[in-house]
Amino acid sequence: MTAPSLRRRLLIGLLPSLAALWLLGTGYILARSWDELEEAYVDQLDQLAYSLAQMLDETVGDAAQAVDSVAERRDRNYFVLVTSDSRVVMRSARAPADLTAMPDSGDHPLYYLASATTPEGRLTVIAGLEKAEVRQLTTDIVTGVALSMALGLVAMLAVLLLTIRRALAPLDALRGELEARQPDALDPMPVARLPAELAPVAAALNRRLDRLRHALASALYDSQLRMMDRELGRLFDALEVNERLDGALVCVGTGRGSRLDEPVDTALPPEALLRTALMIYVPWSQGTSEVESLVQIIDVWPTIFGVLGLEESATLDGVALLTQDGLGMNVGRRSAAFYEDVQSG
Repeated sequence: MTAPSLRRRLLIGLLPSLAALWLLGTGYILARSWDELEEAYVDQLDQLAYSLAQMLDETVGDAAQAVDSVAERRDRNYFVLVTSDSRVVMRSARAPADLTAMPDSGDHPLYYLASATTPEGRLTVIAGLEKAEVRQLTTDIVTGVALSMALGLVAMLAVLLLTIRRALAPLDALRGELEARQPDALDPMPVARLPAELAPVAAALNRRLDRLRHALASALYDSQLRMMDRELGRLFDALEVNERLDGALVCVGTGRGSRLDEPVDTALPPEALLRTALMIYVPWSQGTSEVESLVQIIDVWPTIFGVLGLEESATLDGVALLTQDGLGMNVGRRSAAFYEDVQSG
């Protein structure tokens, strides 16, 4: 089973948090709006009842005008009752017919109520407001705020998705590059353009690729050595079976050493590249010898000419490494060797 992508993990982690913030914010606004509006309306009712009671006490004749002024308010759901000796003597247009007095508990299931008595105690003013209006107003406020918050969350989510996309762009590019690579490609991954979080991963991958490249190169080199050893063994066995080995001058050499894909500094070649294999079998030699001086591949032909006792050609470069009896000789006149490296690709 494939693990979810990093982008999906980020979204799975962030979306519930954003939804929870939206729900908490909406619930908090709902609760605060309800409390604030309820308190504000109740305060207004108290002020309205008190103001009307003062007016009615000054002049009863203006009571109808005072009650009618309630209907002219912007909020038409306010209503007023004026009672005297538990009788309703005046009622505004929206006042409920079943309400004739202030409840003993001061609370009504359908209305917010506030009462005030004139200073002389002759009249009682009851001001009221439907609770449904406060609920509707609270709902309208919360709906508007919640919608705005939802739109804000959508915009935030869009910005978040764009940010995630841009942040993961180097990772997507790295994935695309890895998918596009050939199965046998072992060249290192580019690290310079990767962000700091991915650079160690790419560096570790490059170290693994480098180890694998060297291991494959070493295995290939070892297999070539085994093949050459096997083929040379067949050659020597054939010469010995045909009784020609004792009369054969055998030279085994390589064009250069093996660097196993290591980088080469052209100013100073690696030691592995300088150490080339060169073995010469002289059947009439009475022993073995080793030449320790600096030699080159161009010394092979002069050496063969010298061992065979042939006169060297003037066109031959190089120095004879062995005498005619097969013993080594010191090549002291060479202090430097020519070296050339051609970079492919």
